[in-house]
Amino acid sequence: MLKNLKCCDNFLEIKKIALILAIFFIEIPVIISQENNTYLLTSNVWTPDNGDGTYKNPVLWGDWPDPDVIRVDDDFYLITTSMHYMPGSPIVKSKDLVNWEFASYPIERYDEDPRFDMNGGELYLNGSWANTIRYHKGKFYVGFCTPKNKEGTTGHFSMCVADNIEGPWQRTIFPEFLYDPGLFFDDDGKGYIAHGQTDIYITPLADDYLSVSGKSVKVIEGEPVEGSHMYKINGKYYIFSPSAGTGSQICFRSDNIYGPYEKKVVMHDQRNTQWGIHQGALVQLKNGDWWCLIMEDRDPIGRTTRLEPVTWIDGWPMIGEKSKTGDWIGVTNFKKPDVGNTYPITNPATTDE
Repeated sequence: MLKNLKCCDNFLEIKKIALILAIFFIEIPVIISQENNTYLLTSNVWTPDNGDGTYKNPVLWGDWPDPDVIRVDDDFYLITTSMHYMPGSPIVKSKDLVNWEFASYPIERYDEDPRFDMNGGELYLNGSWANTIRYHKGKFYVGFCTPKNKEGTTGHFSMCVADNIEGPWQRTIFPEFLYDPGLFFDDDGKGYIAHGQTDIYITPLADDYLSVSGKSVKVIEGEPVEGSHMYKINGKYYIFSPSAGTGSQICFRSDNIYGPYEKKVVMHDQRNTQWGIHQGALVQLKNGDWWCLIMEDRDPIGRTTRLEPVTWIDGWPMIGEKSKTGDWIGVTNFKKPDVGNTYPITNPATTDE
């Protein structure tokens, strides 16, 4: 936040700065005062909790892309993509899916290539993509892919493991490139990664989940999807994937992990931008209710994260609410999730001061 910004001869430049910040923090009031040649820029933090048992979307304003979410007892943990930024793969925590605060960074730095330190080049937009988080047998697991989007990069997959969400985290780099991974643990304890773009594969993991143990199996072919997350619900396997750039969320389901899978569009919303909603994740409350955290591409504002109710119809998780046109779209204001208690309003830090 800018404070006591003194540029008495260039007030127009101050207004430009204010406009830029207003774009990135839209719906937050921005005030500029010109008094004694001192210009003050002040704002209020976006708070999704309306204070009356309801909330408004988005629950995370700003760039919180590719969310994945889990519940461990009474706590929810959401992880997001951070690309080349260090520390990386930020995790926030919540008691009610509406009010969030910082929890952890599984990645302190990237040591595998000197270009992350801008030695011999740069790796902007590399690092961690499409983070996935799961809790299994007393341990937290975070996975992500590092893309092959720069000259000399081959791409790989990483698994970070910790006993506590705060860390310390131990990272293992796989030689395999598993694009847009979704980590999944089956009822028998076996681990898998759902991954891919257009064609979705299931890759089995070793017993310690720190290496690949078998061949990848193509389970979905020729669909415009990526960013998959995987679940087993009432005995069926679900792959939850966005249709890239179309504003649609597609759900695939099967009685067998390797298919065949049937599909259904469970949400379509392009009301705010042509890109609309994108990658998202499902989470179940203690009372059995299901909710969805899903990102929405808002152009220069970033990829904000929305909280949407889930309605199960004929075994399909329909996201948001049904519109007059028949599409399932996001809610604007809605009753907060029933977590059995009321919690204080909290927000992730907006400054390091």
